[in-house]
Amino acid sequence: MNVRSENSQDSSKEREDKAIDKRLVVKPDQLIKRRGKLGLIKVNVDLNSVKEWISARIGKNQQIGKASGKLRKFIVEPFIPHNDVS
Repeated sequence: MNVRSENSQDSSKEREDKAIDKRLVVKPDQLIKRRGKLGLIKVNVDLNSVKEWISARIGKNQQIGKASGKLRKFIVEPFIPHNDVS
């Protein structure tokens, strides 16, 4: 599921219904390196947490290194747990 500033939280009801009971991952869909280290990935959260997280960031200025800009596009995906292999 993609979320853009134009449709903000108004994603289709059908897609939202599919995600309501799932654990999810949300992150900006923009050219940003080291999103995880910058706190720009939210992992293993429910749909309400995804909406809150996006609302706090969408369309707002973000400073990343020397660059700054607004986050306008996000990806929401199912969370798939991984086992660490050491």
